[in-house]
Amino acid sequence: MGGAGDTRENLGHRSHVAFLDRLQADLKQALTQHQHDLVIQLLHKRFAELTLDDIQALLKSPLGRGLGKVRVADLVSNVATAAPASEKPQATSKAKVKARRQGKKRRERKQPAIRSSDEILNAVLTALAGDEPLNQVELATVARADRKTVRKMLAALMAAGRIQVTGTQARPRYSLIGRSDPNKATRGPTSKAGRNTKTKVNGRSVAGRERYDAAVLEALRASPEAGTSSTDLLAATGGTLPQLRLALGRLVAAGKVHREGERDQTRYTLSSPN
Repeated sequence: MGGAGDTRENLGHRSHVAFLDRLQADLKQALTQHQHDLVIQLLHKRFAELTLDDIQALLKSPLGRGLGKVRVADLVSNVATAAPASEKPQATSKAKVKARRQGKKRRERKQPAIRSSDEILNAVLTALAGDEPLNQVELATVARADRKTVRKMLAALMAAGRIQVTGTQARPRYSLIGRSDPNKATRGPTSKAGRNTKTKVNGRSVAGRERYDAAVLEALRASPEAGTSSTDLLAATGGTLPQLRLALGRLVAAGKVHREGERDQTRYTLSSPN
């Protein structure tokens, strides 16, 4: 009984040893093949730098085992086919970056520039002085502002009695009160002078600036004591907003006009006589 047991134990031990030997042999072969593949890949990357001396030294070293049968033509063909593959992701990434930049530029062009309240109100008043009444969407487009801002300005102008509303309640249209040009009665509807309702100001000459300053002072004399905004003065005197601001600057510096408040709350009044 004891001999039979020893025989079975020896057989089992030899079986385990044989399995481990096969496993180690397979592992060694896999490592050798993996090392072979890595060396080939490195040769591909460094092919442009390789010399015959480098190849000879490699074949004599342990790293070169099994590489003697590799053909140089295979290395050359592999390098030629690998180059476009490595460049393709780079080209794709460049295309993506270019597409993102173009998309950003389009978004920047679509986004309206931020404008001050005075600029928006000036644009709204200029549009309302035209021949046809306009709705809120049209005014917002002309003024390059959102409809909420334009709606608030229209409400303020209506409260001040400066605009009139026509059309229906669902589709109101707005226009300035008294916007018709009296020249149309004498020159006819086709007259260019009759169609131009905005007063032109010559601010380049001294005489033109003096006349415009006088018009600003005259508008301030007819304004309420609480003061007048630059928008109201612009509607009364004509010209452009930069011309009006220059005129007000000259009059304030000369002590003829008093300025009070900041930004949208700025008001102008005639200075009190000494």
